[in-house]
Amino acid sequence: MAGLLRDIDHRQLHRTDFFLPRIEAWAVIGAYVVAGVIMALLHRRLGWVRLLGTCHFLWIALLPWLTYRYAVTSPEGFFGMWILTVLIVDIIAFAIDIVDIFRYVRGEKAPIAPR
Repeated sequence: MAGLLRDIDHRQLHRTDFFLPRIEAWAVIGAYVVAGVIMALLHRRLGWVRLLGTCHFLWIALLPWLTYRYAVTSPEGFFGMWILTVLIVDIIAFAIDIVDIFRYVRGEKAPIAPR
């Protein structure tokens, strides 16, 4: 980790477009936008229910592809840390979503929080 932090070009941290030319960034942004739209529609219709986890269905394709890209391209510096962080956070969130969806299917359909 210390080596990775040492290799970061700190000048890139001040730029706003340092990851936008990368296909990985656009795939993540696209998946997040689609998930956000689906989540807003589901929430408006059903409230805060466990079914909201279905909005992350694109991650079924995104996570293996992002893992492959990380392994093949071996990104370094801040971009490498970003991809690794996205993978870790999204895998944990996806696991929670799967549990929530199964709980919803088994009958826990009441809203988690009141509207």
